[in-house]
This record gives sequence, structure tokens and C-alpha cells, in this order.
Amino acid sequence: MDRPILLITMGDVAGIGPEIVARSWPELLTVCRPVVVGDPGWLRWALRLVGSSAEVQEVGQVADATPSVRTVPCLRGGTQDLRDVTIGRVDAAAGRAAYDFLCAAIDLTLAGAAAALVTAPLHKEGLRAAGLPYPGHTEILAERTGAKHFAMMLYGSGIGVAVLDSGVVAGDP
Repeated sequence: MDRPILLITMGDVAGIGPEIVARSWPELLTVCRPVVVGDPGWLRWALRLVGSSAEVQEVGQVADATPSVRTVPCLRGGTQDLRDVTIGRVDAAAGRAAYDFLCAAIDLTLAGAAAALVTAPLHKEGLRAAGLPYPGHTEILAERTGAKHFAMMLYGSGIGVAVLDSGVVAGDP
């Protein structure tokens, strides 16, 4: 079976994003060919944190990635210096990096380098600290893709829920 390439954004490195990526890595391989878009140093840290023996493969292009149980491809998704980021603290550099990781993944997916993208959590306060006006992933995705009508959908156990604000009052056509 030829599994689709999915880009996995690292999210906010001061939060749980890198750990989620590291913990989910073996399972991701069962459904896709994952490539992380983020910071290779933080990915190495997260793999050590979860006790993984996998190694980070720094790649310059999605096509160069060779994901496996032992190899986690990571495309550097930004230029922020993240060495001084502290886990659990809102950080402007981490907020900007999370935004950059997401934008890089969106652009690569739109260009056809991947079938889709999956996002690890970012932090709304981190985005604000970086001077970015977005409340979350949904609005960044909408702006970057030119979507005029959009909503975030949550899905689990056979049910999907989306909150819609159409501006339509009951009874309006």
C-alpha cells in the first residue's frame, strides 16, 4: 500500500507539541509517510524525553525524507532561535516558530509536496507574544489558503462537531 505523505507541524516547542509528535511517531507510520515540519533540535529533545531510540533526519525537501521507526525526518520550518525557550512558559520566539512551521507546511501541501498536514498544538498566547493576530490554527489556515468560509471541526467516536457563526438569524433565507 502506498501511504500518503503527511506533514506534521511541531506546534509550540514550549508546549506539548514536540512530545506529542515523538510519542505518536510509531503509530503515524502505520497510516502515512510522516514528515515533521519544525525544529530538529527540539525534535531530538522530545525523542529523548519519551525514551525513543529514533534519530532525526534533517531534510531540505519533503522528497528527501525516509520515515521509519528509527528515522524521523524533520524539515526545518523556520529561522527562530529557540535555544532559550523554556518549557511551560509563553515565549514570543516559540509562538513565531509555531506560526512559521504551520505556514511552511501549508505552503508545501498547497504545492503538492504532501497529501495533507496535521498540526500539533500551538499556544494562542505565544502567537500574541510574537505579535501575530490569529487566535489559532483555523484562522491561519483560512488566510493562507484564501478560504472565505471555514470552521474548525472536532471528530471522535463517529460524531463530528463544528461551531458555525454564519451571521444568519433564525428565519433568514
